[in-house]
Amino acid sequence: MSDTDTPQALANGSDARTSDFPSLGKVVNRLAGALERETTPGDLAALRRLDPDDPSNPAFWRIVVGHLVPVGALSEERRDRDQAEACWAALLSGMAQMHGLHVPGRRLGRALAAAGLSELRFVRLLRARERQLLSEVRTAARYLAARAEPVDWVDFARLVLSHDTKRAESVRRGIARDYYSAQEASPTKEKS
Repeated sequence: MSDTDTPQALANGSDARTSDFPSLGKVVNRLAGALERETTPGDLAALRRLDPDDPSNPAFWRIVVGHLVPVGALSEERRDRDQAEACWAALLSGMAQMHGLHVPGRRLGRALAAAGLSELRFVRLLRARERQLLSEVRTAARYLAARAEPVDWVDFARLVLSHDTKRAESVRRGIARDYYSAQEASPTKEKS
């Protein structure tokens, strides 16, 4: 992960190097730990149902104020901040869906292939933009959770937070490489 993989740099579409913010991996791991240690079953249920367009949920705001604001993961500009909050709401909803299945290093493309996600659904995830992407991320999380397939949420976060930046295509290509590599290596792959 490069030092441009900070929540602030990704959310702002910046490629500027900065050491003022923790890496995206540290933020995601911190959030996963907070979901494990600090949330009640009721909070987890509320986060699973969280609507990114209307994150009026106390559990969400406690996480935002307690874990995202202190590390500078949200822009100060109103429009950018609203967009970043919607992105983090979708990510937190998916993480709550997959409670206990965040495993650092478990690449998203490989996890989706191992879970048996169809190519059609995979392509839909990678082609989705803006609000549709937030919906597809939550759908993919439910799919992985139903199959108890662990994943590193950093890849999901990169996909969501870079969706409208010049780095977005690179993020998508990396996920695609992992998915198709895992498909090709699968022992259940039909040989023709």
